[in-house]
Amino acid sequence: MMKWIYYYKKKRRSSYGLVWASKEGHINVVKWMVERKIHSDVGNYDAVYEAASSGHLDILKTFHRNNYPFDVALMDAATTNGHLDILKWLYDELFQENTTNI
Repeated sequence: MMKWIYYYKKKRRSSYGLVWASKEGHINVVKWMVERKIHSDVGNYDAVYEAASSGHLDILKTFHRNNYPFDVALMDAATTNGHLDILKWLYDELFQENTTNI
């Protein structure tokens, strides 16, 4: 379906496709869009935020591997919605890899 929308309805395709797929947990759609560098017109951060807020770790990992924007606000979004596994992963990725032994 996404392929058809992308190739045949370019003028009508939703700029929110990546955000929607991230929020709803459609990893195959997200991967397909990321591989083709199809970005959201509203900003890629919104897609990352929705994945964190909705608890979709596999999607967050896909975004992280592809250098999408991450910040500490994602931790708040995950915690607010009870996704402690997301909080732990974000903490490890955002802080642990950026610290050095003192």
